[in-house]
Amino acid sequence: MYLKKIELKGFKSFADRTTIDLMQGLTCVVGPNGSGKSNITDAIRWVLGEQKVKTLRGSKMEDVIFNGTHRRSALGVAEVSLHFSNEDRRFPIDFSEIVLSRRLYRSGESEYLINDAPCRLKDVRELFMDTGVGTEGYSLIGQGRIDSIISGSSEDRRMIFEEAAGIVKYKQKKREALKKLDNTELNLMRLEDLSMDLKSRLGPLELESEKAKSYIALSEALREIEVAVFLADYDKLTVKLDKVLADYDRVSDEKTSEEAALSEKRLRLEALEAKLGSMDLQWQNLEEDRLKFNNEDKALDGDLALWDEKLRNAEIEYGRLHETLDQEKGEQAALEVEYQALVAADSQIAEKLKELKAILNERQVSMETLTGALAALESVESSARSEAIALISKSERAASEIRVKRDYMAHLEQRIQELGSEAAGAKAQLEAISQRIGETVVQREHAMKRKNAMLDKLEAQSAVRQASAQEVKTLEDKKRQEENRRHKLVAEQEALENLERNYEGYDLSVKRLMQDLKKDASGNALQGVLGVLAEQIQVSKGYETAIEVALGRGAQNVICDNEQTAKRLIERLKTKQLGRVTFLPLDLIGKPSAQFGNLSELKGFVGMADSLVTAPDTIQAAVRHLIGRTAIFESYDEAVSAFRKTGGKWRLVTKAGEVFSPSGSITGGSRQQSGGGVLARRGKIILLTEQIEAQTSHMMDLDQEIAALMSRVEVEEQARAQLTADMTAVDTELAGFEFRETALLEDQKRLGDRIRRLGAEHEDQNAHVLRIQDENTTLEREIEVWKAASSDLERVVFEQEEKRSELRSAYESLSDQLSSVRVETATHEQSLSGITREIKRIEDTLLRSKERSELASSRLAQLESDRRETLRLKGESFEKKIELRLLLQKLEAQRAEISGERDAGKAELAELRHAVGRISEALERLREALHHVELQRERCLLERESLLTQMHDKYELDLEEARQKPLEVDLSSAQSQTKSLRNRIKALGDVNISAIKEYEEVSERYTFMKGQMDDLIQGEQALKKVIRELDHAMKQQFKDCFTLIGEAFQNTFKRLFSGGTAQVRLSDPSDPLESDIEIYVQPPGKKLQHLHLLSGGEKALTAIAILFAILEVKPAPFCVLDEIEAALDDVNVDRFALYLKDVSDQAQFVVITHRKGTMEIADALYGVTMEEYGVSRVVSVKLEEIAVS
Repeated sequence: MYLKKIELKGFKSFADRTTIDLMQGLTCVVGPNGSGKSNITDAIRWVLGEQKVKTLRGSKMEDVIFNGTHRRSALGVAEVSLHFSNEDRRFPIDFSEIVLSRRLYRSGESEYLINDAPCRLKDVRELFMDTGVGTEGYSLIGQGRIDSIISGSSEDRRMIFEEAAGIVKYKQKKREALKKLDNTELNLMRLEDLSMDLKSRLGPLELESEKAKSYIALSEALREIEVAVFLADYDKLTVKLDKVLADYDRVSDEKTSEEAALSEKRLRLEALEAKLGSMDLQWQNLEEDRLKFNNEDKALDGDLALWDEKLRNAEIEYGRLHETLDQEKGEQAALEVEYQALVAADSQIAEKLKELKAILNERQVSMETLTGALAALESVESSARSEAIALISKSERAASEIRVKRDYMAHLEQRIQELGSEAAGAKAQLEAISQRIGETVVQREHAMKRKNAMLDKLEAQSAVRQASAQEVKTLEDKKRQEENRRHKLVAEQEALENLERNYEGYDLSVKRLMQDLKKDASGNALQGVLGVLAEQIQVSKGYETAIEVALGRGAQNVICDNEQTAKRLIERLKTKQLGRVTFLPLDLIGKPSAQFGNLSELKGFVGMADSLVTAPDTIQAAVRHLIGRTAIFESYDEAVSAFRKTGGKWRLVTKAGEVFSPSGSITGGSRQQSGGGVLARRGKIILLTEQIEAQTSHMMDLDQEIAALMSRVEVEEQARAQLTADMTAVDTELAGFEFRETALLEDQKRLGDRIRRLGAEHEDQNAHVLRIQDENTTLEREIEVWKAASSDLERVVFEQEEKRSELRSAYESLSDQLSSVRVETATHEQSLSGITREIKRIEDTLLRSKERSELASSRLAQLESDRRETLRLKGESFEKKIELRLLLQKLEAQRAEISGERDAGKAELAELRHAVGRISEALERLREALHHVELQRERCLLERESLLTQMHDKYELDLEEARQKPLEVDLSSAQSQTKSLRNRIKALGDVNISAIKEYEEVSERYTFMKGQMDDLIQGEQALKKVIRELDHAMKQQFKDCFTLIGEAFQNTFKRLFSGGTAQVRLSDPSDPLESDIEIYVQPPGKKLQHLHLLSGGEKALTAIAILFAILEVKPAPFCVLDEIEAALDDVNVDRFALYLKDVSDQAQFVVITHRKGTMEIADALYGVTMEEYGVSRVVSVKLEEIAVS
């Protein structure tokens, strides 16, 4: 198996689709820094499942997608594919070629594919596990990976050795088993805690159930007494409230009278106050005008003083400006003289500077000529010296290479002797491993038979569990249907009860009267009213129509206790225009005989109509009054026959609603629902209530069935969990056998490969010795030629140095003369600059002086204009002052007139306010009395409401429900009985009503949890056994592989260092799976020391030796090396290249490098360039084809 091809598109700098065809052997990838070489390594690592963005040299995963350049836009997807040859079926897939692909979209979506079939990251990792290929394997090695072998943590170093030993996938299985073991132990601890808690609750729950029974009996007795006391207290408060309402009406009338008188006085008071307010406003306006005029007069006095002050200041300023003009004219004349002298000096210095600059230019031309001659001599000398140094370096390097090859030849001869002994030992190990493989296969087949038996049992349990789950689902669906049906019944019941409460279906007058009585706020309107007959009776099922017809309009009669109540209700109907209603006063209704003679002997006789009606005892007389002489028969024909036999003495009604009157008339046919329809409605409500109760009971039965089934499913699930745990143990045992068999097969294959490699290496080493001898002879002849050429070049360098010394002396003399001229020139330039600055200063000063003169002249003209304006304003202010004095005299006269009217109005206002105060005091006393009565009324109402609230909060009863259940309680002894019952309840302490049911549930759960704990303990023991077996097998395989790597490391180290010794050790050999791995080396001519004490180059070469040792013991399908020889010098690079060339026949290598020595041994060479900025491109050369051509 080997890597055939890499395809990239949109990955980092590879914007275009790029294909890299690889061959077996050694392929090198070269190119300048930043061209994208390492992006190829990142692409391979990425497609193998790398998830660490930092490892891919990015900050987020979408950084691997081509991000665009100034000429190209960014792409939306990155895709990389690796093509593997699988001819040897090393991958457990039945394909001769495997294509592994990974795509990443900028939206964040990602996918992996194996031969274009989507797969998981886990599948990719399992495919390459223990092959050395992977994100953490030893097939992808860069400089950072080399550093991790040398200086990294022990875990990083161990990971490479474990991958080589082939125990990674078994360590993964061990981790999974440990995770299951941790979960099992956690579940066991939780079950132990729960079972201890349940056990501690069983005893107390049994005592709580006994207390609960006593508590329920005592609470019911206490409830009956307290409800009776509540009703008695409510009636007392109602009587008290009636008296308080009468007092409220009396005080309210007196208050109304006083308020009317107070309102009249206040109207007069408001009118007078408004008049006085108007006068005050006039007075205030006059006062404001007076103050305003006084302020204006004072302001004019201030203005006059201001104008005088301005005139004085103007005279002073006029004199000062004249003096300023005279001073400026004298200063301007002096500056003119100084300016002329400076201009003459400036002209003389400029002439001198012109002469000096001419001399300076002449000397600079001579300097440049000498400088060119010196540069030419130095160039010739430098070229000769560089050539001489290059020849010397080349000779020394060739001499070093000769020494290295001689050392290497000695090592090769020693290695040829060792190969014979190693081949004999490997053949003996191969025979022992073949015998162990046979034993492991037999054990694995026995374990597989046990697993198949468990699978059959698990399938049977799954079928039973699925049937139980289906049964639970069926019952739950049935329960949902029953719930929907019950909701419909409840909705219909609520709708009918709403119609009943609103008296829908009754005559309008009956409806209005009953609603008006219930809305009456006084609470006395319903006193003596028992209700409408139809709402007080209940008809036997099936006879609603017959009773409705029999009652007729009587069903809507209002029943009252006596004729006085009926009279009061009739007056109410008249007063409020509510219509006409028929009343049944119980004190006026007679008691008809209940004897029905020989009717019971007649065919089809059902009974007298009143016997089919259930009603309270208080209204039985009213029912008999209306239908006591009406007989009910099943059918029309039977009623006709009975009517003829009785001679029309009775009123007969059939079940269908036909009526036979004593007069002989028959009423029948279709019937419109009027007031009598309410009986059918009440029957429907009762029927719905019964149906709802039946539905509720049925749903409770379904809940019990579902609970029983769920318990059974839980038991089945436990059995299934136990069987799954057993299967896990068998799977782990099978994994151990597979692990052992795979390890042995790999050892068998590895030993066979090793024997073949040892034979091939023996032949290669002999040929290699002869080739090195020829190369050394050639190098010695080349060294002699290079030394002769170096001597000639040294003579040329000496001659050039003498000529350069003569030119240097002439150059320095000319340089001194040039410096003197430059100093003199700089002195004159500085003087000229000072004179120029002084001339500029005098010009600026003259300009400012002239500006000040012009400003003073302008200011004089402005002062004359301001003085004339000031004199004009002063005259205007004198005129305004005279006008203000006249206005002030007029205002004083108006104020005196208004003051008299105000005094008279204030006297009248005082009298009215005194009268209002007297009436207000009387009204306040009445309000206090009314407030006191209102407080009494509110207190009574609150106390009544509080009684009702207490009764509802405590027993969920309202007033009507409490009165419907009359209780015979002795109120005189109620307090002592209540106290006794409460003491007995208190003595019981805290009571748990649901203790009995809870006790049964806790006992059942305790038994169930004990069974689960036993199952978990068995599973825990099985998992521990499997983990021990895995540890034993992995330790043995790791030790064997570690020993082989150590031996291979000795050989690779000697070959790469041309001698020396090297060791890999376990810090704790008794624990090979957790022990640190230590590396000790002894380069030629040095003492044995730890790896950390080596130089940087020695560390890198040692890490490369470890890598090659691992590849020798456990070859990877391919290996990518990213500049791992960057830290080596040229000699060590040559050794590295020679070794790499030797082992490239056994494995495929892709090397990214900058070193010439590595490139020279490549079978194929790829170059990565950036012809377009930011976009990488690949070019290739097959060196074998070039060599042949």
